[in-house]
Amino acid sequence: MLYLQKPRYESLMYDKYRNIYYRVCLLPIEIEKGKKYSPLKIAEMPFSIMVLDSNFRVINEQKFKKHLYNVFEYFITEKGLWISANNPYNPGFDENKISYVLFRLNKKKEWKNLL
Repeated sequence: MLYLQKPRYESLMYDKYRNIYYRVCLLPIEIEKGKKYSPLKIAEMPFSIMVLDSNFRVINEQKFKKHLYNVFEYFITEKGLWISANNPYNPGFDENKISYVLFRLNKKKEWKNLL
């Protein structure tokens, strides 16, 4: 359960269209004493996405709500970063559908969810 109580930095994702990197950081959650947790609980962790320039300097970071996305499934296109919305805790989750949400930085370097 310690892995749920500490921030976790995931692998770097390179965006060749903008010459930047994205890095997901899973943020810790509180653990109730005596309660058992499954490894799937990681899908409940809130997360942030760091944007790094080509020299790995942080140029932006945005925190996202938990329960909405599966940050372990993503791809990058000319339009931006696509993150899977197939999180079993997402109220709109449908195991029979594959869905992704497009995120990109606007001119003010803020994240914009295009859906």
